[in-house]
Parts: sequence; structure tokens; C-alpha cells
Amino acid sequence: INRGIICFFLSLPDYIAIGIARNITYLLSLLIGRYNRITTDNLTQAGINIAPATVYKHFGAAFIHMAMSDRRMRHKTYRKYISFEHEHILQSAISENRGVILVSGHFGNWEIGIAALALAGYPINLVAFPQINPHLNGLMMNYRLKNGVKVMYSHGAISRCQEVLNN
Repeated sequence: INRGIICFFLSLPDYIAIGIARNITYLLSLLIGRYNRITTDNLTQAGINIAPATVYKHFGAAFIHMAMSDRRMRHKTYRKYISFEHEHILQSAISENRGVILVSGHFGNWEIGIAALALAGYPINLVAFPQINPHLNGLMMNYRLKNGVKVMYSHGAISRCQEVLNN
């Protein structure tokens, strides 16, 4: 994804940039019918009854939110945008020198949540699948690494997770 496109979106008011991104991804969902079938199957297996276009619109908005957060969220400012529920549980585990395994679904904008945890000073070692699109994978890795999130690809992650937790 071209930096010029990202700069264009960031030059717009938030609600316009998000609206355009949602509409673009909606139009793309109409053009790529075979992925709609895969998306529908995945949603059905997860017990979620929404149209595939809704998923694509969400990802369009999530992408813009990530681009915006990249400029706005810093170590000193992230709490202006993000709050954590039950953070005391994490603080307690860390103070007792225990590791924590957080399991999350793909709800909301999970990438911003992970980045905020890292900005809060929690050591984050994310297990992730690499994206099929190398450009998107590069963007995601850049975003994660810039915010202090360490990434372990899923292949062989169990032994690496054990090592991280032991340390």
C-alpha cells in the first residue's frame, strides 16, 4: 500500500477518511466474490451471522484507525485514546514475575489494543500468521514493531512461547 495513499487519508477529517475506506473495501468485496464465500464460511463456523461486506467495511475502518493511531499514540498519549479493563491483573502478574497469556479474538481493532499494551510497558510477544499479501504483511509488521510488539509467527510458536514465559 502506497505511502501517498496513507498520507491522503490522513489529510482528511477522520470521519471522511473512515467513510471512504469503508466504501472502498465494500466495493472491493463486491468485486472479489470468491472471498465472500470463504468469509461467509468462516463467519458461519464462528457462529457469527453478518454479511461479508460488513467484515470488509470493518477492515477498511480498522486500517484507517491504525494509520491514525500511528501518528497519535505515543508512550505519553496512548491513554488518551485507550483504556484497559482489569489492568490490575496484568500488573499483579508482572509484579510477581509471572508471565501472562492473553487470548483474543479478532474483535474491534485488536492491533491498536496490542500496541497500547506494549506502549503501557507490558512485554508483548504476539503469535500471528503471516499475511498472504507481502505488502500488507510488511505494514502490519512495521506497525507492530514500531509500537514495541515482538512477533512470533505461528509455526513453532509453542516452544518459543514456553521460552518467553520462562524468561
